[in-house]
Amino acid sequence: MTDEFEDLYGLNKLDPSDASLDGDNDGHDNLEEFRAGTDPGNPASVLKVTSASVIADGSTIQITFESGAGRTYSVWQRMKLGSTTWEKVRTIDAPQDGGTVTVVIPTPGQEAYYQVRLE
Repeated sequence: MTDEFEDLYGLNKLDPSDASLDGDNDGHDNLEEFRAGTDPGNPASVLKVTSASVIADGSTIQITFESGAGRTYSVWQRMKLGSTTWEKVRTIDAPQDGGTVTVVIPTPGQEAYYQVRLE
């Protein structure tokens, strides 16, 4: 984490152990929050899909999430819920100032599961 990030969010830049703390109890430690561009003091500030919907004819899915400034994300797909094999289907560069990102992806013509990851 940068000193600027730690200063901004009231962390101790002289204490490397605070990288592993999760002060807002959102399941993401301070280092993960730094990488994602989220606020380590706000439990609502996390990388998550805010909506996902299949477009009317079923040929595409629209996935929306909030991005961190200038971050790169990827969308992954798997065909079976119990499978451990994920396939990257798209890479997305977020706007330089962050914000809402919507991506439309062709569906495989059968049930599939999706996740968004920070690169």
